[in-house]
Amino acid sequence: MTRDLLKNIDFIDILSRSCVKGPEHILSIRNFTFKADFIKTNQKVDFFSYAHHPWYLDQYDNELFSPQGLVHERNCLAIGETGLDRTKLHQPLKKQLSSFHKHIELSEQLKKPLIIHCVKAYSDLLEAHKKYSPQQSWIIHDFNQSRDFIHSIKQKNIFISLGRNYYERENSKVNKSITSIRPENIFFETDEMEIGIHEVYKKFCVDAKVEPEDLKKIVKESFAKVFMA
Repeated sequence: MTRDLLKNIDFIDILSRSCVKGPEHILSIRNFTFKADFIKTNQKVDFFSYAHHPWYLDQYDNELFSPQGLVHERNCLAIGETGLDRTKLHQPLKKQLSSFHKHIELSEQLKKPLIIHCVKAYSDLLEAHKKYSPQQSWIIHDFNQSRDFIHSIKQKNIFISLGRNYYERENSKVNKSITSIRPENIFFETDEMEIGIHEVYKKFCVDAKVEPEDLKKIVKESFAKVFMA
């Protein structure tokens, strides 16, 4: 991928479930939870992310970590969603941590950023970041945390992706903390939402009092930094 790709891009959707191609001015990264879903996709996927999701660890083999795994494809831009979810008691935290650590190592090996699912496990996430001191950027998908946590990651090359918790839940932690988030530290996503990515951008512009054209430029610069370094 070259920076020329971004010349005519207005919006970047960092995590999408839709298989429908958007207008050319949108760069969308389609996320796959299972290899079978990728194989069944009949429409061309320009860019995608792939990993073992912490909810479904019992359903995977070792394909992800083989030299022929999907993550080795050139248009696989990120490792994810991986991560930790303390609300899913059927997947022991020890097992989730083992999987998450393997994904961190894979991210570093392939030099691809990590897209992270994190629910009630933010202290575990920070412990892992301290342990590995990763060179690759981490992106917390559908972020929903407080000002204190936002402050704690400012110098850690950890990005925030704003999605459903931000767009659909006015009383969420992230909405109450939105003025603490620097535009240089965010991406946007449409995961599990039936809206266009431009609507999430628009809400942030209003909430953070940022000019739309300035935000588009900042997000593209962040994307180049994270995915094209």
